[in-house]
Amino acid sequence: MPSFLKEPLLHFLLAAALLLVAWHFFARPEVKVSPQLISGIVKDYEGSLGRPATPEEVKKITDEYVENEILYREALRTGLIQDNRVRGLLIQTMRTSLRPIVPPPTEADLVALRNQTPQIYRYPAKVSFEHVSFADEKSIPEGLLEKLRSGTPPQGLGDPAVRLANPLPPTFRTQLDHLFGAAFTDTLIKCEKGVWSGLFPSNRGVHFVKVLSSEPEQDMPMAELRPTLTGKWTGLKEAEIISQKVEEMKKSYRVVLPPANPAKP
Repeated sequence: MPSFLKEPLLHFLLAAALLLVAWHFFARPEVKVSPQLISGIVKDYEGSLGRPATPEEVKKITDEYVENEILYREALRTGLIQDNRVRGLLIQTMRTSLRPIVPPPTEADLVALRNQTPQIYRYPAKVSFEHVSFADEKSIPEGLLEKLRSGTPPQGLGDPAVRLANPLPPTFRTQLDHLFGAAFTDTLIKCEKGVWSGLFPSNRGVHFVKVLSSEPEQDMPMAELRPTLTGKWTGLKEAEIISQKVEEMKKSYRVVLPPANPAKP
């Protein structure tokens, strides 16, 4: 037997080569595609098309599944799961998987939810008024308020530079606040209806006003609110149950938090 066959280094290299061959053929991760799995994917595909899949399409579906499975495993292997976008998607997917089937709320549930924040379920006050408006006080004719109260028509008496509808149609308080400012709206709502009043400053100038109609703040009808309240109640209930499930999961973890008041460097 030649002497080089007795060299330990040769034995080591041969053994390493045999192990590499064995790993290549026997130790590689397996991507197993069962007939049931492909059948389910093909069924969904056929349902979207409305016809049976061809053999070529079935092969393409199978190849795509294998490709996606390999990409998924490689993403895990290379640590892409740490990517914030992937992490957020997985968290959201997990939350969705925990979403319970919540029975519909009772009328009492909806009323209780409404009563928690009643102010957001109310129509604001609404006012309609005539006005004689000016950019500033300097151009106001003397005795104008008395003339208006005595019946002088307001048309053409104001400053044309102040462009506002006249009369202003019934307008919600929130819109009036946006147009004129909250201080003006507060004063306007307190004015006696049908009587010229003023002079009131606003974001748009100064104004003499006559309130034509006003409606106080009022509750929105329950019939209008029911769909909104039902959706909000269901969402809150789902979030509550999901949080309870996460609390149960948390028992399997040791959570280490930073000190409540960490020392400043």
